[in-house]
Amino acid sequence: MSGFEVRADIREGNINTACNLWSPAFIMNVGGKVDMATVLTNSTIRDWPVKLSLARALARKVPYLAAHAPADAAYVPLPVLFKVNGTLGLPATSFDAAAFAQWTAQSLLQGQTVGGVDAGNVVRGLSDLLGGRKPGEKAGASPPPGGVSTNAPASPLDDLLERLNRPRN
Repeated sequence: MSGFEVRADIREGNINTACNLWSPAFIMNVGGKVDMATVLTNSTIRDWPVKLSLARALARKVPYLAAHAPADAAYVPLPVLFKVNGTLGLPATSFDAAAFAQWTAQSLLQGQTVGGVDAGNVVRGLSDLLGGRKPGEKAGASPPPGGVSTNAPASPLDDLLERLNRPRN
């Protein structure tokens, strides 16, 4: 079954939108808030993520992608590589080259070891740090209350940095 659904509601000078498309091969979601302008076509679109998920059968062709999806998921999400910006009259998409490079590096390096360290996890750790997260902290996770540390496993990046800082004999 294939189809699409579009929803919009207008409240307090904003239009909230959602567009969903689906087919046996993929699901795509895009939408967000539009700040209404006096001339409707000048209304601003800011950073709407384009979320794409592939059917599990297609995702299996990308080993890293399928390996990190729940076993019972019918569709496997790709990283957000595109965003919609601009205005209703002139929307534009932007490609996140950094996210694509990170995803590609993780895919290619997953399971590869460099100096006894999983290279794919090192790339993930570096991207977390560059994205403002602490090693081992999940995206969207909040820091522990009062800064109290947990017994979460150390990041592979910590291990790599420790190995690089060890004195050599």
